[in-house]
Amino acid sequence: APTVSTYSPADGATGVSLTANLVLTFSENVSVGSGNITIKKSSDNSTVTTISADDSSAVSISGSTVTINPNSNFSLGLSYYVNIDAGAFKDGANNNYGGISDATTWNFTTEVDGTAPAVSSLSPSDGATGVVTTANLIITFSETVQTISGGTITIKKSSDNSTVETISVTGSAVSISGSQVTINPSSDFSVNTAYYVNISSAAFEDASGNNFAGISNTTTWNFTTTSDNVAPTVSTYSPADGATGVSL
Repeated sequence: APTVSTYSPADGATGVSLTANLVLTFSENVSVGSGNITIKKSSDNSTVTTISADDSSAVSISGSTVTINPNSNFSLGLSYYVNIDAGAFKDGANNNYGGISDATTWNFTTEVDGTAPAVSSLSPSDGATGVVTTANLIITFSETVQTISGGTITIKKSSDNSTVETISVTGSAVSISGSQVTINPSSDFSVNTAYYVNISSAAFEDASGNNFAGISNTTTWNFTTTSDNVAPTVSTYSPADGATGVSL
């Protein structure tokens, strides 16, 4: 009966790509028999996907090599194992492959996200002038983020480095939608005033626990508010409101 010569990913492999195919190389040429390939999570033995060996959209055979293309990507940093029904593949003499029915013969762990979230854009933009005094502070990150308990955002005056407000990232002033963080200061900014924003290094993280490095200087995110915060109003109308006998 055919036996497996090599597995890809190799048994016990780590750092496996999320888009990896599963490839078995047998000791001899094989063809499709009858049975399923089942991918399971090692953590709880739950089934991720079950693929029929005769599903030509997911399983291809070239001589002694069988390539299995799962119908969805793997998840970051998870361990998986593969089971294959006995008889799913067979050789030219109809000798069935014995299959895999345990959690250890073919198991692997996917890659871990080691990239920390970075800032894609800031609003107000760094160096902006004429910023309205009611502006919110908005950070758009390179990926979805979540808050870390104890993290803070500090708004300071550029003129004397005095602290205007320190905001807890887990408080009601901070809201997150995917990769966008909106900060609503408790009071409006003053007119014609320069500010900068600091963010602690343990304020935001991605789903893999990689922390945003934070901002600890006066230049990365600074802006100046408008010198005129009063909207124009009408002093007089001509003709006056309610006037009669207006010239044609």
